[in-house]
Amino acid sequence: MDAEALQLNNEIERLELEIARLHGSLPVIGRGGHRQVVNGMLKEKAVAEDNAALRSMFADHVRCSTAINWKYWVFSRLMKPLFETYSENVAGASTVHEMQRATSHWFEDKFSQTEIRQSAIAALRNVSVSTNILTAPERMPQEALDHASLAEAAAGNGSAIKQEPREPEPDH
Repeated sequence: MDAEALQLNNEIERLELEIARLHGSLPVIGRGGHRQVVNGMLKEKAVAEDNAALRSMFADHVRCSTAINWKYWVFSRLMKPLFETYSENVAGASTVHEMQRATSHWFEDKFSQTEIRQSAIAALRNVSVSTNILTAPERMPQEALDHASLAEAAAGNGSAIKQEPREPEPDH
């Protein structure tokens, strides 16, 4: 039941981001010509493919890093909103110049203290609601591993294999 709720919450979050992205792509006034619509649809397809690849890589990275240290999953929840806005802004960039421009634009718009503060509060609220950290903190290491594996599976990367955290190697 918890896994289903987490999956539904992730789907809600994804849909909210998609709605915000679509709202941002609507023209300010009027309607563009047919050629602009076709080019826009092709660009949107490239952006969607780039976004899917980036999300899959992010989920894999979080799973692997969480297997090493479960606390990374909590950190990844703080970073996920920044990653989402970053990937939306840079996805579809076809030249180095476009990538630089998109990254600069993202940094100016989304990396303010206000944006980061709101994002961090929402992420911490999400962690406290989607886990038992407040009522059973001793279960958090296993929950973090489980959430990281579920997130990777939801991102479309079917290789969500549970890995045990590595023990640090002794100093010799």
